[in-house]
Amino acid sequence: MSHEHAGGERTAPWYVVPPQDVVSVEHPCVVRNIDKAIDTLQGHAAISEMLDASNRDSPLTLMLNPEDVMSRPIRSTSKQTNNILLKVTVLRRTGRRRKRGSQDPFVDSHEDGEVTPLSLLDARGLLQRLREDAGCYQVDVVGQVNRTHVFRGLPDFAYSTTSSPFIQKFRETILPFEWATSNVDIIPPPALSNNDVAFQYLYRQNPTVKRSIDPSGQVTTANTQRIVKIPTHLVSYDISAVPTEPQPNCPPLSDQDPTVHDTVAALRALFNERPAWTRRALRNKLPTPERKYALRIAIPYVGYLFRSGPWRDGIFKFGFDPRISPDYRIYQTLMFRLFPVSTETEGREQENDSNAQFTTTTTPLSGRRHTLPRLSFENNTDPTLARSHIWTGEPPLSKDGKTWMIVDIEDPILARLLDPSSPDAHPPREKCDIYSCGWYGNVTLSIVRTIMRMKMTMMMEGRTDWPSEQELLPLLSLPSHVDSEEDLNKLTLAKDGLGPVPSHLLTEIRAVARNVPWKMDKMRERFRGAAGPFGRGEKRVRWDDQPDEDEDDRGGEEQEQDRDDDEDDDDEVMGGYDEAEDVDIAFQKE
Repeated sequence: MSHEHAGGERTAPWYVVPPQDVVSVEHPCVVRNIDKAIDTLQGHAAISEMLDASNRDSPLTLMLNPEDVMSRPIRSTSKQTNNILLKVTVLRRTGRRRKRGSQDPFVDSHEDGEVTPLSLLDARGLLQRLREDAGCYQVDVVGQVNRTHVFRGLPDFAYSTTSSPFIQKFRETILPFEWATSNVDIIPPPALSNNDVAFQYLYRQNPTVKRSIDPSGQVTTANTQRIVKIPTHLVSYDISAVPTEPQPNCPPLSDQDPTVHDTVAALRALFNERPAWTRRALRNKLPTPERKYALRIAIPYVGYLFRSGPWRDGIFKFGFDPRISPDYRIYQTLMFRLFPVSTETEGREQENDSNAQFTTTTTPLSGRRHTLPRLSFENNTDPTLARSHIWTGEPPLSKDGKTWMIVDIEDPILARLLDPSSPDAHPPREKCDIYSCGWYGNVTLSIVRTIMRMKMTMMMEGRTDWPSEQELLPLLSLPSHVDSEEDLNKLTLAKDGLGPVPSHLLTEIRAVARNVPWKMDKMRERFRGAAGPFGRGEKRVRWDDQPDEDEDDRGGEEQEQDRDDDEDDDDEVMGGYDEAEDVDIAFQKE
């Protein structure tokens, strides 16, 4: 059943896939008998156990010789796939014939009237059958293949013992349990090789390198997997004037494909609604997967990014400067670094998480890098995923990013503190702190970060017993800003409003606020570009106001933008702080 796409006409029709989950098995042998093939997989019982297992990655066991008890099995690997099983029906021969050009009735070509089944036809016969029945196909969609079991391990060496004199002696002496029998040889080991992974010799040319002929007629090689550099404006927090147009080396928009044109038009419409977005929010706003993948190419034509400061990784409309007015403080960003949970808490978290099919993997040594699939690419209809860039303070915890813009925070207790229209909102600073806090006070942002981190940590552990809004309400009475260590030590609550929860969180708020570099502004200016705790030594990108130092430095911003394209995978903590000033807070379990 076909229908037109909501975004306009398409060249190919759309079909509905029945909700029938199918599991595919790639059998390494040439299957001529289905029953014997099932026996090699240990029968219907083993297949049913695999299908009904609670673990979707439950493997199958393949016995190449089921009759041999000494045969060593091969275990399969369950791979996640996104295929469709089709049933193609062609006309079937009846087996009846008549003389060409005559009107005689058809007669059976075989004496018994049997028809040769398709399974007995060779490849040439099947190809001829398809040619003769051109245009008479019927294609039905059976279901979606979500998993495929493949056998990539090497089978063990086989040792035939049918004619071995030793085995005959073994049957005559050992099996009858006649222990008085002497001079018995040693039996072969159950496994002769413990290596089941084939060694990759790679006796071939690099598949990503292709040969081509340049305009001069010379044969050259080109790497087809080379990263495409995107000339995006990635500016520092203290730039004198924000960009107003794309970079000069940005390719003309007319040279891009129609998908990029449509994506740029959609982004311009979104920037007319508000001048700043996060990359995750833009992905959620784009309706089709094609536009989501074209987002990284379209951004240089509509806006720029801050590489550091209170607006780090925010995408801003050309010509819009959030540093000039406190009304733009809602476009500041917050970034968090969350460490992985243990196996027990991760299982409990997945039970309470509707997005549990998306798992988290972390670098074993550092425990920092989170390799997560972008949920906004996986599902375009789930309303929960379409709002993954909005922080509501309620589960499930969105796993497609760890960056939030303040305008997208809808948590009631935080909205009372950050929303300019709220009567409980703290007043903005008189002067913008472009290094760390922007227009908000350092205590205000410390409260926000502490509450958000507390809820994130508990959601990752599968817990929802965080303090209520009434218990957190005393924290709103704290001053919005402190200027010294002495004032920070005086950061306390009134005794009548001091409860167990605010008392515990107040310590965390002091720790976060103490990390705000109010005493390091001048030192940062002095040590900029120098190695050490205040400088960055080897800069990851080239500043806009610095000339090219060598050939490798050119395109530094482009390479940085390729790395930063998944800004939510960047695991720096507390947007706007320098790397040397990160702080990790461990919350106690009540």
